[in-house]
Amino acid sequence: MSTQNVKKYTLKTLVVLLWIIGGVLVLVVALLVALKVPKVQDFAARKAESYLQNKLGTEVRIGKFRSDFRKDILLENVYLEDQKGDTLWYSQRLAANLDILGLLKSKVGLKSLELENATVHLSRTLPDSVSNFDFIIDAFTTPVDTTATDSTASFSYDIGSVDLKNIYLTYKDEVNGQNVRTRVGNLTLDMDELDLEKEIYRINDIALRDTWVDMIQTKVPPEGESEPLTMQFGLKTVSLDNVRFKYRNGVAKQYIDANLGQAKLAADKIDLVNTRLDLSNLELHNSTLAYSQNAEMPAEYRVVNPAEAIEAIEEAVSKTTGEPVKWVVTLDKLNVTEVDAAFDNYDAPKQARGVDYNHLQARNLNLQLQDLYFSTNRTTAQLEQLSFQEKSGFEVKNFTAGILFDSVETELTDLVLETGHSRIARRIKVGYPSLEAAADDLSKLTLSADLKDTHIGFRDVALLQPSLAKQPPLAGNLNETVYLSGLVNGRMDNLLLSNVRVSGWRNTQLALSGRVKGLPNPDNLAANLQINRLHTTADDVKSLLPAGTLPANITLPPVMDIEGSFSGTMTAFDLDATARTSFGNAVAKIDMSPGRAPGQERVQGNVRLQRFDLGKLMQDPALGRATMVATINGTGITPENMVAKINGTVQSLEYNGYNYRNIGFNVDANRNRYDIKASSSSDENLAFNLNGVVNMRGAQPSYSFNTNIKSIDFQALKLYSEDLRMRGNITANLSGSNANSLNGTIIASDAAITSNNQVLPFDTLHLTLTQRPGDTRVRLFSDVLTANLDGNVALGDIGPELMNHISRYYDLGNGPYKPRSTPRQFTFAAALHKPRLVAAFIPGVDRLALDTLHGSYNSQTANLQVVARLPRLRYNGIRLDSLSLDVSSDPSKLTYATRAERIRQDTTFRFNNIVMAGNVQNNTVALRAANQSAAGDEESAIGLLVRQMTGGFEVNVTPDLLINRDRWEVGPNNYLRYYTTSGAVVANNLRLSQGAMAILLQSQNPNAQNSPLNVNLTDVDLGYLARAVAQQDSLVAGTLNGQATVNNLTGNMSFTADMNLTGLRYLQNPVGDVSLQARNTSPSRYDVTARLTGNGNNVTLGGYYLTTAGQPMSFDLNFDQLNLASLQPFTQGLIKNMGGGLLGTVAIRGNIDNPQVAGDLQFQNATFNLAMLNSTYRISDERLSVTNQGIRFDDFELLDSLNNRAVVNGNILTSNFLDYKFDLRATTEDFMVMNSTAQDNPLYFGRVFVDSDTRITGDLNVPIIKTNVTVAPNSNFTYVIPDEAVSVNREGIVLFVDVDSTRNRRISRKKQLDTVDAEVQGVEMAMVLNLTDDTPITVIVDQESGDNLIFKGEANMNVGYDVTENITLSGRFDVTEGMYTLNLYELVKREFELDPSSYAVWNGDPFDADINVTAIYNVDAAPLELIQSQTAGIDASSAGQFRQKLPFDVRLNLEGEIMKPAVSFNIELDEKAKGAFSGEVDARLEQLSQPTQESERTKQVFSLLVLGRFMAQDPLASSAGGGINSTIRGSASQVLSDQLNALTGQYLGNLGLELGLNSYDDYSSGEARSRTDLNVAMQKQLANDRLTVRFGTDINLEGSGQNNARNNASGFAGDISVEYSITKDGRLRMRAFRQNAYEGFLDGQLQRTGLSLIFVREYDSLAELFRNIGKAK
Repeated sequence: MSTQNVKKYTLKTLVVLLWIIGGVLVLVVALLVALKVPKVQDFAARKAESYLQNKLGTEVRIGKFRSDFRKDILLENVYLEDQKGDTLWYSQRLAANLDILGLLKSKVGLKSLELENATVHLSRTLPDSVSNFDFIIDAFTTPVDTTATDSTASFSYDIGSVDLKNIYLTYKDEVNGQNVRTRVGNLTLDMDELDLEKEIYRINDIALRDTWVDMIQTKVPPEGESEPLTMQFGLKTVSLDNVRFKYRNGVAKQYIDANLGQAKLAADKIDLVNTRLDLSNLELHNSTLAYSQNAEMPAEYRVVNPAEAIEAIEEAVSKTTGEPVKWVVTLDKLNVTEVDAAFDNYDAPKQARGVDYNHLQARNLNLQLQDLYFSTNRTTAQLEQLSFQEKSGFEVKNFTAGILFDSVETELTDLVLETGHSRIARRIKVGYPSLEAAADDLSKLTLSADLKDTHIGFRDVALLQPSLAKQPPLAGNLNETVYLSGLVNGRMDNLLLSNVRVSGWRNTQLALSGRVKGLPNPDNLAANLQINRLHTTADDVKSLLPAGTLPANITLPPVMDIEGSFSGTMTAFDLDATARTSFGNAVAKIDMSPGRAPGQERVQGNVRLQRFDLGKLMQDPALGRATMVATINGTGITPENMVAKINGTVQSLEYNGYNYRNIGFNVDANRNRYDIKASSSSDENLAFNLNGVVNMRGAQPSYSFNTNIKSIDFQALKLYSEDLRMRGNITANLSGSNANSLNGTIIASDAAITSNNQVLPFDTLHLTLTQRPGDTRVRLFSDVLTANLDGNVALGDIGPELMNHISRYYDLGNGPYKPRSTPRQFTFAAALHKPRLVAAFIPGVDRLALDTLHGSYNSQTANLQVVARLPRLRYNGIRLDSLSLDVSSDPSKLTYATRAERIRQDTTFRFNNIVMAGNVQNNTVALRAANQSAAGDEESAIGLLVRQMTGGFEVNVTPDLLINRDRWEVGPNNYLRYYTTSGAVVANNLRLSQGAMAILLQSQNPNAQNSPLNVNLTDVDLGYLARAVAQQDSLVAGTLNGQATVNNLTGNMSFTADMNLTGLRYLQNPVGDVSLQARNTSPSRYDVTARLTGNGNNVTLGGYYLTTAGQPMSFDLNFDQLNLASLQPFTQGLIKNMGGGLLGTVAIRGNIDNPQVAGDLQFQNATFNLAMLNSTYRISDERLSVTNQGIRFDDFELLDSLNNRAVVNGNILTSNFLDYKFDLRATTEDFMVMNSTAQDNPLYFGRVFVDSDTRITGDLNVPIIKTNVTVAPNSNFTYVIPDEAVSVNREGIVLFVDVDSTRNRRISRKKQLDTVDAEVQGVEMAMVLNLTDDTPITVIVDQESGDNLIFKGEANMNVGYDVTENITLSGRFDVTEGMYTLNLYELVKREFELDPSSYAVWNGDPFDADINVTAIYNVDAAPLELIQSQTAGIDASSAGQFRQKLPFDVRLNLEGEIMKPAVSFNIELDEKAKGAFSGEVDARLEQLSQPTQESERTKQVFSLLVLGRFMAQDPLASSAGGGINSTIRGSASQVLSDQLNALTGQYLGNLGLELGLNSYDDYSSGEARSRTDLNVAMQKQLANDRLTVRFGTDINLEGSGQNNARNNASGFAGDISVEYSITKDGRLRMRAFRQNAYEGFLDGQLQRTGLSLIFVREYDSLAELFRNIGKAK
């Protein structure tokens, strides 16, 4: 509403009131003279009533009238109706001190006016805009005389005081849409001056008490044009007590509710025309103020608009004065206490937390302000106090400051602002040339801030800006506070920061000084900063960053310290910074200076990483610490402009557990072209040189590289689990930005790969890629693999094209099939020439053979063809034979078939003749998998149909189910549906049965996704099902019955189960019967009861588990009887002959992480045998205590088979029964730890008793054992040295010479293939082992020959074993006695005695001992052959003395390292025979001991050991008589046979000639005759080595002339055999033969003829040889 309208309606109302009062008063004055007595006055009142009624036409009543007819007038009970009969006016008392005679002089002298208990009802209606009091004006209005002057101009007013009490006023204006109701309790008005003509309104005092005003406005009044302000208004004091004002405007959507408890205003001067207000005091106490609006309502439609009201006044003033308005407002003191204020944009949604600026509510507002001066250009004030509490929790506790705001600066001095969690103090000043200039150019602002004892609480920030509460840095840090201090001075474009410190933000601290220029324009930003310290943590940084800023795969260092300096702009700067972090350190020195043009800045600098852990930074466990240095020198910072050289060295980089060292690189960048060089030469596992060019210019980038790989050891680099090394040259020339535009060649030459210590060279690999629109060609040529691809589909589109093709038949989620406007086609083929080379690159592949791989695709005919044949494939222990794959398609369907002749994995499972085939069409995948017998009959088969449906897919089992050749019945209309959107599973009639055996899955309501799912098992034979995977002897057997119901799979799942497994057997051993009952009656509770019965068992586990917090677990485990024999099969054969029982109860409470366990377990005559040691132990009646701390042993006794004791004390400590610690001590005395034979353990056996004291500590990961062991005297121990694997000795056959040995040096070096994981956890043991010479130790050196060593001795050894499986051994073993038995090719057996001075010393490595062992063999032999050269020429009688036998010692000496001892022989005369034959024998032996006589000495030693005599030049001559001749004939013949065969093999090997010499005694004539036969045979293999023909005969060389006929040619082929391999592998053979043989004196000469069938089978154990391989049921 405009000011003009207010004035208009106010004047009109005053005129009406004055007319009413004046009219009455004029009548009264007219009768003053006559009416001086009360009765006359009463009569006059009645006449006045009658007159007014007649004049107005409405009822008028005047209850009482009194007057002195000069000044005092009193009217009581005055009543006036409007024309509708409604009350217009009623007043109980109206008293006025009025100068009645002055009215005649146009002077209104009203000294006082009192109105009490009055009611006034005013209204104005539509459509004629008539007020309900207009009839009064009309009744007393005379016709208008247009020539007459306005008589009101002569009136003057002298108004005194007005006192209104209990006035009720209503005003309803339909024209302006106003409805006002008010009750004035008490209004006192003291007028100073009133002049309606001059519009002067000056009031001395106004006091209003106990008043309310309720105003409803339904229209927005039209705006009128403002008129010049001529009104003069003055006011000295205003006092309001208990005044309530309510305003409601539904059209403007404004609502005001003010309840003023106490308000005071004292004004020195109010001059609206000059726009100056001088106020001395303004107070407001104990009040509430509320204003609400609709924020979307335009401001111009708001009736209550202070800004518009002030603008209207200013406009009116401007029209009056003709000058711009310049307000001046002064206020000496402002005091506001206990005020509640509210602001509400009621249609705006409310915020859950924080200050809601649409719904503000402040409580207990207190404001004290002094010396306020406000003008257009300057505002000053002294804020003494400001405090309030906002409903959000934000609170201003104290705000004091000196305030200055003018046209050039804003300043807060002596600033103290304290909120609930923050404090800002000291001084802040902002300067500007002008407000308009500051708004246009912020750089002209000046800032001067002195902050001390300042801190900002994040909770306050979150309250003031709630949207930041869930964003960094506030998210999760609302309790944090940031402390600030320092000085900031200067213009915004040149700020000086002095000693600025930031702290308190968690662990972050910042201290810096310097200058920042160019703000607020980031393009002009420049700085010269010295960062004295920046200490922060990863959590602090992450809390500052918005979500998603830091990549998920980046982990910041937990602690970071940064210091350094920065000087310059973003394009020209000097940076010198050092970062020290918990991941490592980084140093950067960068100098960037301006270039000739933007983008050509010059950059110089270096960056260093010092053992920086990149793996932790990038969350890559393969990466480790890196140390590197890089330098850059050039111009430009963008790839398009950069011309620079970048050089660096990776000094150390840990990757995948390997430390790469000294890799150098050089990059020459030249405007999107990069010349790259890299090399590594000092690492023996990685040596290469790389030269390349990357050219990013042009439409398609190009890449050109030449790489010389000297060696890469993938295993050493820990990139491959097996031995794999490579060298070679690789040249690449490629171009293209993606797979569809890639063209070029890759050539690998002069290459070799080493796999498992075998070098596999390949000549050249040439890959050519050619791609043009509509033409794609790929060619791969090498001696390893050949492949090609031709078509019109780009390489990058082949995958999507095939996916689109499959969409013809099955929707993969990529949308329906999209027909191509242009036919697409390609063909491909591959041939593998060196499968071993390819297999070397595929981990787990042991063997690979690829016969065929080819295929084609044509979109026009919808034809996809793939054919693959793999004769052999071995992968991770799985062997697949004759594997094939066939795929084909047409427009209607895609068919596939995979076949394998055999699939095996050790002994776990075996399948023969596997076939998986089917088709895909109409969104259905049909699959049938079967294994067939050798005859092609199906043994087990299953068919499945997989269909797509809305929101998931459906699986059907076809009716032709076959298991173990038995036909199973399948329920009709069965299906299993899985809904991918909800995760629900629904089954219908999925019943599989065979006889009494049945498996059923059935949902209670298949049409509902969350329907309960029932699972029923009837007589399910586990052994029968195990045999379906070709296991003849299943691991598990038993019959399973039961049912289970699963409810609400997609929500709070619950279930019930009742299962029974009867006749459980494991590894063919009976265990018992197992039953399980489980209930899930509520989403958070699981009731479980499990029992083991039968086979002597009665064990029960019962209780419940809750998913809620606290102690959700309560189980009781009752061992009424546990038959330990039931546990034996689960020991995997380590324990046998288990017996006895275990009794007790255990209560389990708490939770999984912290279970509370209490109970006792008691053994009952328990026995067991450690199979490898064959030691039987017994636990008669011992008890174990189980508590929350673990398991306790109190004098726990373990008895051996001789009742010797081992006593255990201590604890196995655990808090969760998952992690264990040990605190045990075990002592034994004469305890049998071994009682085995070779059948129990072929490597070591015997009977060993020990006395020991052992302490076991550590935990389950690394038990620590410290023990002192003494082997008891009644022990014996045998150790068998295992036979080494037989290998072919190729030495001397073919010598391969590598002409490229220099290049292959690194990759061809032999490696130890067995590796140990660096982080193996195991056992740590420290043992003191004491041996005495009462314990014989036997070492079987060679089981086949029977060589063995039996010895005794004394030792005190220290044995160590750690978690890396490293064994240490230190100490000395002194031999006291012993014997070494030597067997030579079953010819002779000799026993050597060990010299008691023999010993062995270990210094740590058990395989690195120093030994000094001497073995002595005593033999009596004649020295004649030994000194034959010395006796030449003497007579026979003199030589005969040398036929006398003397005692000789053959000494076998082993010295040096135990694994590579120096072996030497020597022959000595026994001490008692030294000097015999005048020392000639001693002299010969001394000569024989010389190094030059090693060959002769060895021959004589061999002769003494084998023949028992010295060997003469004629080895068949003997000085001891003919008995020796016959004794050694057999051995000699074998030796000669070996030599003959060696000769024929060397010179006649292609003929298959075999020669042998057989010498024996022939008794066919009745007496012994020496006979010697020469065995001659020839052998030839034909028909690809499958047919072998052998023929030969014996040629008599000595004795038995009756067989001379055999020496002629006709008898040469007396022995004939023909052998044929029926199978290719030679397992089944047939042989026909004719053979001559001499069978001694009983049978004589025999001749055999026959036919034999031979079956050959390899086996590892005798049980495997006789294992049943018959048909499985």
